[in-house]
Amino acid sequence: MPRPDPGTFVDGDYFQSKRLMFLFTHFYEPPCFECKYFDEEAWTFYDIKRCDAFDEIPDEIWSDKNDHKNSYPGDRGIKFEEYL
Repeated sequence: MPRPDPGTFVDGDYFQSKRLMFLFTHFYEPPCFECKYFDEEAWTFYDIKRCDAFDEIPDEIWSDKNDHKNSYPGDRGIKFEEYL
């Protein structure tokens, strides 16, 4: 999927717009959006749920059933850290 024309959105604005659409259509927000290890570009432009801990973020974490503040199988020793 090609990236949107840079003149249309600033990357951060595009992420925030997509984030709001996700919230309004799914009625929850993945904790990953607030994690410093989340790959915003992969999700924003390619719909890939990826971070430094996981090549594909497990549904249990993505759906906020596990906050990933403790070890999780396959997380490479990386846990949730709030993006400041």
